[in-house]
Amino acid sequence: MEEVEAFISETLKAYTAMTLGVEKPPDWGWTSQWRIYYSPRERKIYIHELLKEAWKLDPELTKRFLKYALAHEFAHYVQHVRGVSVLEVVKVPIIEFPMLSEYLARKKATMLSGITRVEADALETEVLELLARHGYLIP
Repeated sequence: MEEVEAFISETLKAYTAMTLGVEKPPDWGWTSQWRIYYSPRERKIYIHELLKEAWKLDPELTKRFLKYALAHEFAHYVQHVRGVSVLEVVKVPIIEFPMLSEYLARKKATMLSGITRVEADALETEVLELLARHGYLIP
């Protein structure tokens, strides 16, 4: 397993250990889509494969970016696994309420990672600029 893959797996395990009511971390995999996202259907976090290249160029920057991004998507996993009580009658996944889901995922991501959304946005920009400078993205 590559260093970046080990980091991702260990980070998701750590977030699982920090979260009550979640017994196992979500599965994860690489994707060619430019984003990091959680798939509720598959219960899996997908991470853009270019982040492997970013890791090779600047592992510390990429690690900080991934800490927040993984925490954010892990929060969506938790929302999906736990669901939310609606009118105390029907259990509906909170992920069905996008604005609330995103707000709560950002709060949980900051709690788990210690990185604010503002810091995460700046880290994302730095990662994108790093990849662009090295010819991985067309400016």
